[in-house]
Amino acid sequence: MGEQFPWHEQDEFWLAVEPFLFARRRMAEDGVILLEERRLDRAWTWIENRWILLVGDRRMERRLSLRLYSAAELMAVLSEAGFREASAFGDLTGRPYDHAAQRLVVVARK
Repeated sequence: MGEQFPWHEQDEFWLAVEPFLFARRRMAEDGVILLEERRLDRAWTWIENRWILLVGDRRMERRLSLRLYSAAELMAVLSEAGFREASAFGDLTGRPYDHAAQRLVVVARK
C-alpha cells in the first residue's frame, strides 16, 4: 500500500488510546486517509488490526489478526522443524535484534 499512497510523516501520528490499544491516522498526498487501530492482548501473543481506508466518499474496512512470536519462540520452532544456525536480526540489512529494532527477521538453514 505504501507505493500506491505516499504517506507524509508530518501527517501521521500514533495515539495510545488505552493500555494495549493504539490508533494511527495517515494521509496521502491525494487526500486518501488510512485509520488504523491495533489492539494487543495482555500476553502480547496476538494483535488485532482494524484498518479503515477513506477514499473520497468511499469507506473500506478490513480486520486482521496476527500471532506475535518472540525471537526465542521462532528459533525454537525452526529448530524443532529441523532448521539449524538460526539467527535473529532487527531488519533485512542484518542490524542487531535489540531494544531499538523495528522488525524481527530470523534467518535459518535446513
